[in-house]
Amino acid sequence: MTPPRIVPYCTIPGLFHDATAGGEDGELHIYAPSGTVPVDGLPVLAFIHGGRFEEGSPADINGTALAREGFVVVSIGYRLGLAGFAQFHDDNPAHYRGIADVQLALEWLQHNIEGHGGDPTNITLIGQSAGAAIALWLARRDHYRGAFRRIVALSPSFPTGGFPSRKRTLRLLLGAPITRDSLSRFGDCGRGAGRGNRSAARLRRAYQRFRSVYFAGPALGPWPWDTSELADVPIVVTSTHDEFHNEPITSALDRWKLGGVAAWALRVCGVGRGVSRVSGASGARQFIADTIIHRWVRDITAHHAGQVWRGELVGMGDEPAVHCDDLRLLFEGGSESVFRSDILSFARSGRADWPEKTCKQWTVDG
Repeated sequence: MTPPRIVPYCTIPGLFHDATAGGEDGELHIYAPSGTVPVDGLPVLAFIHGGRFEEGSPADINGTALAREGFVVVSIGYRLGLAGFAQFHDDNPAHYRGIADVQLALEWLQHNIEGHGGDPTNITLIGQSAGAAIALWLARRDHYRGAFRRIVALSPSFPTGGFPSRKRTLRLLLGAPITRDSLSRFGDCGRGAGRGNRSAARLRRAYQRFRSVYFAGPALGPWPWDTSELADVPIVVTSTHDEFHNEPITSALDRWKLGGVAAWALRVCGVGRGVSRVSGASGARQFIADTIIHRWVRDITAHHAGQVWRGELVGMGDEPAVHCDDLRLLFEGGSESVFRSDILSFARSGRADWPEKTCKQWTVDG
């Protein structure tokens, strides 16, 4: 594995305060072809990792193989958990610090990626799961600033409700106000934060209980999503056929033949409204996949006013196509992978090689 060049891109004055451009905070992992010089002007792949808006890092992928294909690959770090996605009384309803971090990273690329051999006018924004939701959110007309030319949204995952409606639950579980000052005294509940700190541990426990209440999707994240707000940006949006097939809870419900009952109960509670009824041996798994991901893929394909192409990874025999299989094929697959070739072709040209508004299928073996 070729180590990336790691560079900062912003200043974060406090966990729950907005970042500013420049400084020694934030983290970009940059992979460039060997021997790249500033005049090369190579296409850029800017990657936003997933992780339910609460975990993950720019080190989740290795961009070496794609750099060998003639791309400059940049993996973007951003604030997670409550630091990145809690909202306070004075926040704009569409503003999230984690997403604003990514916006600053993209602005850094506009000013600096030429020095790493990349072309700032030819950036493809690739996001997976929560990262795909962030990429799409940045393509809203009120956010889009021309910092990227196109989007690849792999299994986009949005929450089923907004933080303001969930804040009371967190306040009850934490036993403290959900304000900047209050949360700053606790620290953050991210992985490894505040180990040995009793206040941080208290917040971490409260957050774990909070996320268990909203298990049918991310507990945090941008909301509400409205495809009609997208700018005219070309998009390839994909999903895997089985997404959460291997998740223990939904697998157990289906094994006990309770998937349909669980789906009905969640729908009564307001989760999955607009999702088609499910049945069969994979009812719970199908319902969660439709609620968290498939519904958004269908909606974007049907209602984006710009160019959009849909794709789906499907299983082979007894092997399902599950969440994150797309990352394996894109970043680890060989040149024989059709999925990988199609995504890279779109990144180079801005057009996919199948008809718009239609769905192309790939198998998990490439």
